[in-house]
Amino acid sequence: MLFQLEVVVNRLSIITATALILGAGVASAQDKPLLGLVMKANDVPFWQQMQKQAADTAKSLDVDLQVFAGSSVADNEAQVSAVESLISAGAKGILITPADPGPQSFQFLLKREPLGSL
Repeated sequence: MLFQLEVVVNRLSIITATALILGAGVASAQDKPLLGLVMKANDVPFWQQMQKQAADTAKSLDVDLQVFAGSSVADNEAQVSAVESLISAGAKGILITPADPGPQSFQFLLKREPLGSL
């Protein structure tokens, strides 16, 4: 089980680093880009490790990272609110581990103007 967790965390580090690098490329040299991580919860070692890895990666890439977590793994409303906050704050990238991966969860994003491209 520990080996499986390490494999998942290592894959998440690669995904996180890739997303942070892509997000970092959009900002000017003097501005740190804002990136967001929206997790299901942060009360389980798996999510705590994900948050730590994302924070370490963000620090090494010199980007600002805001982390949000629901009060439970099923707290979809908190996740939607976090995404809306990040968009309003001008986040250049958002990583989400959706509580509800159904098509209605983030339907509001389809109605927004594109934020830009990489």
